[in-house]
Amino acid sequence: MTVLAERTPIHLPQLFSFESDSLTYAVDGDGPNWVAVEPRGAELLGWIGDAETRGSALPFGSLVARYASEKNLEAGKAWLHVHDFVAALERAGMISDAPFARPAYAGRAAMISPSGLRELWL
Repeated sequence: MTVLAERTPIHLPQLFSFESDSLTYAVDGDGPNWVAVEPRGAELLGWIGDAETRGSALPFGSLVARYASEKNLEAGKAWLHVHDFVAALERAGMISDAPFARPAYAGRAAMISPSGLRELWL
């Protein structure tokens, strides 16, 4: 588990997002993995993703400060909201303190291909 300190960088995998019924679904096709978030969560994912697009990671402290400013919250309450959200994303494998570098998903066929004949009944 990543220790979320002020300077801890936050990285997301490349996500495909779409909205349905006031929920945003963020899909990590290389994972494969996905999450469904409400509007505030989608906003946080967007801020983190914008930093990734610019080629830098958003530090946890900057994310908390922006959230507090945008939502007019005191720092402690903003920290709690953002910390719990980021921790849940980490448990789901959707966030990391290092850039995501993983092999491409080989697909389902690679996982279920037969490995040989074990029995033959006639």
